[in-house]
Amino acid sequence: MSHVPRWNSPPPVYDAASRQAFGTTLRPYLELPHLLSLTWLAYPILSLVFVVFRLLLSSASAQDAVANAKSELLTSCKAAERAATGAASMPRYMAAATNQQITDAVNGTMNAARATMVLALTIMEAIINFIIDTYRSTFLCFLELVVRGALSILIGAVDELHSHQHPE
Repeated sequence: MSHVPRWNSPPPVYDAASRQAFGTTLRPYLELPHLLSLTWLAYPILSLVFVVFRLLLSSASAQDAVANAKSELLTSCKAAERAATGAASMPRYMAAATNQQITDAVNGTMNAARATMVLALTIMEAIINFIIDTYRSTFLCFLELVVRGALSILIGAVDELHSHQHPE
């Protein structure tokens, strides 16, 4: 008899002819009807039973998960719609804000220019008043000098005349 590896061996045969081929009168412990009654305990069938059982248990939670997913999807769609509406309206809002800022900048510049002009005119007025006051004061000083000089000359002349007329 040649040696056949275990993984490559043919399945056992349980008929009467094969028993006599090996020269034994012993009958197998489990015959074909018994083996067929145990087929439902095979690994693939048990795995399939567990999978079906798990599917039945999780079907209720799957329905809840589907409902939750549907509500979350609707919520996210509404949020995306609001975001898209905001993004579509963004140029209008930005243009309005930019126009307002440009208006404020122009008005502020005009107010600052007006205040600068008023300040410049006030400074010019003060300088002109200072120059006029300086000339007026100089003129008054000169006039006072002329008047005092003239009075001094007149007083001196009157004294000379008086001293010539009354020599004592």
